[in-house]
Amino acid sequence: MSPTSSHPRRDPRYNKLYAAAAFYRMTTFLLLLVVFVESSVIIWQARSDKFARAIRIEGKIVCFVRNEKAAEKTRRQLLEEQKGDMPGPAFLEQKWEDLNWPLEKEDTVLRVDKAVELLRDKVTIKVAAAAITRGDRELVVLRDKDEAEMVLTALKNKYIEGPGELTKSEFLESDVLIVDTRARPEAIIGDVDEAVKILQEPIKGTEKYVVLPGDSWRKIADDYHTSVSALRKLNPKVNDPLQINVTLTVSVPQKPLTVVTVKQETKAKKYDAPPETKETPTMAKGERDVARKGIQGVKRVAERVTYHNGKEVSREVTDEQITKEAVPELIRLGTAQPSEDGD
Repeated sequence: MSPTSSHPRRDPRYNKLYAAAAFYRMTTFLLLLVVFVESSVIIWQARSDKFARAIRIEGKIVCFVRNEKAAEKTRRQLLEEQKGDMPGPAFLEQKWEDLNWPLEKEDTVLRVDKAVELLRDKVTIKVAAAAITRGDRELVVLRDKDEAEMVLTALKNKYIEGPGELTKSEFLESDVLIVDTRARPEAIIGDVDEAVKILQEPIKGTEKYVVLPGDSWRKIADDYHTSVSALRKLNPKVNDPLQINVTLTVSVPQKPLTVVTVKQETKAKKYDAPPETKETPTMAKGERDVARKGIQGVKRVAERVTYHNGKEVSREVTDEQITKEAVPELIRLGTAQPSEDGD
């Protein structure tokens, strides 16, 4: 007889299940171990002074703050501080980056307020605004387009006072526009009256000047009411001595915006009728006298008057109506020939 085992034989199917269960237990344990190690490293890095958040401006590290949240708070505080009460969004002109960064021994991690203080002079912040432009030149920058429209309307309204019915008010320059722009907060005009004054001032511009015999830097500068240094700055490639026929760039003031105001004006105007003559045979030839004095008449005259910035530039009669007829002067002319005996 064969020996009999003291242990009952296990079904092979259960052996496979036990093996699979053991494998999954080991795999789960290893995964949990990996998660635990990685979490510990992250927590250690976050709490360790060996890593911090580096703030880089245009690719250059400027300072370190504690973490990503501190970096974002620093950026937001810089924007809000400069924006003030401007309605539009604020933007950093420079490229901003904040990265997790290993620290050297000499590196210092700053609080948010200290980081803001350090970065304040190293970044340029601009705010969305609206500019009144002429050609490619920004004349004045306002908070938004509504305020820019108010300024242009206020400028036109300065020239609508006085007699007559307003029929047109527009700018002589066809290239006056309101456009979206970005500007530093201190460059934005917040007062309508101040902006109107700026638009009434001459605009700095340039023109070309061809050097003539006898010209010098000093003479040309004096003629254009500028300094020699300013003139040379506009012409850095022109060498001494000045050569005849060389073209220079010179600074000249250009006229401010011109408001064209057209009014229909009506006024009463006196007029004289052409005098009448009457031959009188009872008066000697060549003699004359006034038999009736003339009386001036009155007519209602309608005129189309055009003004540039309040100064009259043209006047055109559009209608005339006589309200009181003029009485012409009557002149008697003698026609009698002298008698032969001299009487």
